[in-house]
Amino acid sequence: MSDALRRHVLGFLLASTMAAMSWPYARAEAVLLWLGLVFAGTAVRRPLARHFLDVVDHGGPLAREAFLRRLLPYYAVMGLVWGASVFLFAQRSEGIREFACWAVLAALVYGAAYRLALLPTLWMAFLSTFFLCVLCYFAYAAITRTDDRFGAMGFIPLCIAQFWFLRRLSTDVRRIQSALYGAQYDLACKSEEALAAVVAKNKFLAAATHDMRQPVIAMGLYAEFLEAEPDSYDELAPKIGRAAQVVNRLFDSLFDLSAFDAGQVRLTVAPVSVASVIRALQEEYEPLAQARGLTLRVRVRDAVLQTDEVRLKRMIGNVVSNAIKYTRPGGKVLLAVRPAGDRVRVEVWDQGIGIPAAQIEKVFQEFFRADGGSQLAPDGLGIGLALVARLADALRARVSIDSVEGRGTRVSLTLRDVEAEPSRRVQLSAASG
Repeated sequence: MSDALRRHVLGFLLASTMAAMSWPYARAEAVLLWLGLVFAGTAVRRPLARHFLDVVDHGGPLAREAFLRRLLPYYAVMGLVWGASVFLFAQRSEGIREFACWAVLAALVYGAAYRLALLPTLWMAFLSTFFLCVLCYFAYAAITRTDDRFGAMGFIPLCIAQFWFLRRLSTDVRRIQSALYGAQYDLACKSEEALAAVVAKNKFLAAATHDMRQPVIAMGLYAEFLEAEPDSYDELAPKIGRAAQVVNRLFDSLFDLSAFDAGQVRLTVAPVSVASVIRALQEEYEPLAQARGLTLRVRVRDAVLQTDEVRLKRMIGNVVSNAIKYTRPGGKVLLAVRPAGDRVRVEVWDQGIGIPAAQIEKVFQEFFRADGGSQLAPDGLGIGLALVARLADALRARVSIDSVEGRGTRVSLTLRDVEAEPSRRVQLSAASG
C-alpha cells in the first residue's frame, strides 16, 4: 500500500503515453473514455492506500484481510480497463507505435507482478480480468478480420502462455519476497532484542552494584566499629554475617547464570531429603519474613530425590524470596510439599501484588520485572525467576505459575529424580511435618 502511494504518478504517465500513441488511430471518444477510467482508478487507489496505512493496518490481521477482500472488485475492474487498451491500438497503429503500446502494457503487468506478488488474491483478480479482456479482443479479431484470421488466432496461445508464465513468476517472486521480508523481520526483532538486552544489562549492572555496595559498606563499617570497640563482638558479628550472606547469595546467582550461559553446570547428584531442604529454607527465610511483617508457613511431606541439593535449595529459595519480597506487610506466604504420583510438588503461595496475565510468560526472562514490582522491591534485579527456570531445566523439574493481579501468586515446582533409572525413582513416605 505504501508502494501504491509512491507509484500513482507512474500510472498516470503510462496511461498518458498509451493514449498519445493510440490517438491517431482510435476514436477520440474511446481514447478519452479509457483514459478517464484509468485516471479515476488511479485516483481512487491513493485514498484507499492512505486509509489502509492510517487506519486498517493498526487493526490487526483480521482487519487487513477484510479490507483486502473489499479491494477485489477494484483490482478486477482495473484489470479490465488496462486489458481493454488493446482495442485502441492492436492491429490499428503502425508497427513502431503498436510495439511501444505492447511495451507499456508489459511494463505495467510485469511491474504489478513484483508489487502484488505478496497479495496473490488481488494479483490474480487483476491478472485474470486483464488477460480475459485481451483474449476477447483476439477472439473478436479472429472472427471479424478475414484477411488475417490466423494471425489473430496465433496470439491466443501466446496470451495463455504469458498468463501461465506470469502466474509462475509471481509465485517465485512471492516466495523470494517472503523469505526476504522474513529475514528483514527477524533481523529487526534481533536488533530490538539486542538493544533491549543492552538496556537491561545496564539497569542490571546499576542495580547489582547498588545491591552489593550496601552490604559491603555495612561490613566495612561494622568491622571498623568492631576494631574500635572489641567488646561489641556479640552484637556486630551476626550483622556482619548477614551482610556477607547477602553478598554471597547475589554472587551465587550471578555465577549460576554465567555457568548456565557457558554450559558449564555440573550437578552433584545424591539422595536428598526434600523435608530437610525445606526446613533449612524455613530457618533462612523466616527471620526475613518476620522483619517484613509477614507470616511464613510451612507444610511438608518428606520425600527422597536423586538430585543436586545445593541447586534444589537455591531454586526453591529464589521462589520463596520472591514471594516474601513482593508480598505487602501483614500478608502470608505458604511453602508446601506434597506427593504428585511418582514425583514431588513444591508450591509457594503468596498474598502479593500478583502478575498481569500478559506478563506471566515473561517473568522467566532475565532482568524482566512485572508491573508494580519496583514499588515493593525497588532494588530487585529481575534474575530470580530466570535462574529458577535455568535450574528447573537442569534438575528436570517443571515450573508453572498461576497468578491473580492484586491478590497473589502460586508457583508450582514439580520435582523428579535427575537420573531417570527405575532404581532411582522418587521415594515418598507418609510422614508429615
